[in-house]
Amino acid sequence: MITDEANSKSSSHRKTVKISDHAIVWGGYSSGFSKMLFQKTWDEFITWLVWLVLRFNKAVSAMQMWCVARFKPGSQTLGITAFAYAWGFAVGYNSMQIHWVFKPFSALIIPFMLFGKSWPEIYQFLAVNVESQLLAGYIVLFSLCCLIHIVMIWMGKGSDGSMSRRGQSWIGLALSKFMSVNEFFICGIVEPLIYICVGVSAWYYLHDGYFGSYMIIIALAEASQQILDKAYDEHTKSVLKA
Repeated sequence: MITDEANSKSSSHRKTVKISDHAIVWGGYSSGFSKMLFQKTWDEFITWLVWLVLRFNKAVSAMQMWCVARFKPGSQTLGITAFAYAWGFAVGYNSMQIHWVFKPFSALIIPFMLFGKSWPEIYQFLAVNVESQLLAGYIVLFSLCCLIHIVMIWMGKGSDGSMSRRGQSWIGLALSKFMSVNEFFICGIVEPLIYICVGVSAWYYLHDGYFGSYMIIIALAEASQQILDKAYDEHTKSVLKA
């Protein structure tokens, strides 16, 4: 059974990248951006900036998986800014009107492409002129789940155990009724494997490489974060019990 104590100590929130609106504002204020810009060499600044962007992108990619697979996330794990970024990236990745070279920058491009368009034109852009109808459907599902999580957090109905917890697994909750559940095994192995199998199946049987590759990408992003969380958790325990 998954208890509140186990939840509060689980590895799922040990090294979570905090991407809530408040966390982003505080991170921008406390990261010393101006200090890095003026007191470091350009090589050091670019390296730091690339690392920061990659870390944020990995967290946002993982969010697109766990937002659907889990419930009651902590208030530091997502917000409107992260949702808008993730939505823009997914829509741009799936759009036939954006060249593949510019797809990594979709989150920044999409607002300008949609600005001034009529509702029929927006629908055409989002639901018709797309690479994958399956991915368009998943974007709707992810958006609904994410917005529900955000509203619940605003209402104070987020995680009871930790502000940085990336939600409790629906699969884990169901299995906990019948057996003892290891959260890392469910969140770090079972859930990503399900998404990878869905992606590979869509790619192989439905010949939908866009949907398939996207499922694999977000699954690997969450799996890598779970592994990092677990490694940090084990390191912390080894220090405390040395």
